Amino acid sequence: MAVDPSLISALEAAVASTPGNDALRVHLAELLVQTARFEEALIHATVVIGRNPVDVAALHVASEAARGLGKEEQAAAYMRIIDAVAPDNHSPRHQSARQTPDGREVTPGHRGRTSRALVGVDRSA
Repeated sequence: MAVDPSLISALEAAVASTPGNDALRVHLAELLVQTARFEEALIHATVVIGRNPVDVAALHVASEAARGLGKEEQAAAYMRIIDAVAPDNHSPRHQSARQTPDGREVTPGHRGRTSRALVGVDRSA
């Protein structure tokens, strides 16, 4: 499916004016992947992941973008995080209620021990 360049431009402007709108940023990143603008897509996806390390949609886009850049190990790492936080959910469109492996609900902005452990942050220091 071809993506209208004016749509991408409009989304870029919207993200610039509301940089904290993660859903909008992920949507832009999805469209960037569709147009093979993988580097830009990965940047937007990782901004969201930086704020919410268990955002399944952002992790999916990051994986696709990394794969598009030939970074297979990085793409696989994003998929492992998805498997850990949402093992039954490999669709970024069905992410409203996610749970950690121990059954706790994960909400946007969650910054608990589970999410930090998943991205390799050492909390013992």
